[in-house]
Amino acid sequence: MGMRRKAMPGTEKRTAMPNKEKHTAKPSKEKLQLHTEPGMKQKPDVDTKGVKQASSLQLRKCLALSCLLLSCCATKDASPRTSTENDGHPSIKYITEHGYPVETHRVVTEDGYILKTLRIPHGRLSNKTNPNPILVTHGMGGCAENFIVLGPDNALAFFLADRGFDVWLFNARGSLHSRKHKTKNPDGFFVGDDFWKFSWHEIGVYDLPANIDYILKKTNKQDLFYIGHSQGGTIYFVLTAEKPEYNKNIRAAALYAPGAFVNYTYNPLIKLMCRFYPILERLAGLFNYYELLIPNSPSLNMLMKQICSLSDDFMEACRDIFTIVGGQQSSLANLSVISLGLDYMPSGFSIRQPFHYCQVVRSGQFKQYDYGRRGNIIKYNTTTPPLYNLSNSVAPVAFFMANRDIVVSDKDTQHLSKSLPNIITTYEVPYDRFNHVDFVIAHNAKELVYEPIYEVLKQFLKE
Repeated sequence: MGMRRKAMPGTEKRTAMPNKEKHTAKPSKEKLQLHTEPGMKQKPDVDTKGVKQASSLQLRKCLALSCLLLSCCATKDASPRTSTENDGHPSIKYITEHGYPVETHRVVTEDGYILKTLRIPHGRLSNKTNPNPILVTHGMGGCAENFIVLGPDNALAFFLADRGFDVWLFNARGSLHSRKHKTKNPDGFFVGDDFWKFSWHEIGVYDLPANIDYILKKTNKQDLFYIGHSQGGTIYFVLTAEKPEYNKNIRAAALYAPGAFVNYTYNPLIKLMCRFYPILERLAGLFNYYELLIPNSPSLNMLMKQICSLSDDFMEACRDIFTIVGGQQSSLANLSVISLGLDYMPSGFSIRQPFHYCQVVRSGQFKQYDYGRRGNIIKYNTTTPPLYNLSNSVAPVAFFMANRDIVVSDKDTQHLSKSLPNIITTYEVPYDRFNHVDFVIAHNAKELVYEPIYEVLKQFLKE
């Protein structure tokens, strides 16, 4: 335990590792050689190709920021798409077209949120439900489709279904498929106020246990496997710390880039937001603005796709959108994946979710939401929010981290591992340019991440 490795060997049914070498090679840089005859001055040759590449990169960055601002500043009048059980969403068609079965399940939480969970019960070459349920959870701003966009040969959901897992794809409250409540309305100003009053704490203590209870009841199992990306790791620790009785229901967990401690984050956008977070929090309350991003409006999606298809530079800029938060451009995402991803991402979430992370960044502590001195007394009967007791998180867990992840750094993951009693392994992706979002969209994620995850989970499969 604690071993660190650099590499590792109501429903409706629709039918239809070996070790990797670490790439450490750096691009060579040719030194400029000046040959000057006596008595003559000679200007050095200008690297026009490099200048053009630098200009193109700057243009792409500007375009990416513009597109990101466009999605963030879109108003709620842009006809948000609300998903239903049988809405014919493109992801359902996409899954069945590739020969996989898919089900949609309605999960209701203790506090009244109505969630939609997708299920792929088996692979293409079987007609029998796989025996090992696994819950796969997305990061902030993501949704279930994060795990299918790489296609049938590379996506995590299909990879697991073809290897004996009964795959359940989580959709947190406020995301594309989970914008319903028994009494609260998510849309419009003021009327949507109460719906969006949650952070990832509520996702961990309400959404996650509701899904686990539902899955275990539906499959008649005692436990399940768990995979979480980014916020998917955060809510795992919220659940197992706050409701430790659920540890027995998790046979083993694999978390990549788990967001708990984020003391060493060096993402400039996150650092800037967290620096001014108290002001932003007051402004959000003043303007009653609680949903950070619009949830995949069809009109916005169409506009974004048209912009992305204008030229190669625009398409590259659209790829930059997916990496501008996760880290430096790695170019590991195929442009076809980016085009498909624009149908689903970014998904909606509450502004309190990034604010909660900012509180962790500023305090250096993994703790519950800070409502201010007066609010904390009302909520917790104390002036400061309580810490999450990570010693309660005793289910076996494996960590997967990337050395170019500027959101959840390897230092944060190592710090987290020291706080837990049952670490299976800590695995660093053996690729120098791998970043935070590459866990989901990199064309080689299967070889670099999913196969090692399978090797870890395979140890816990029951005969």
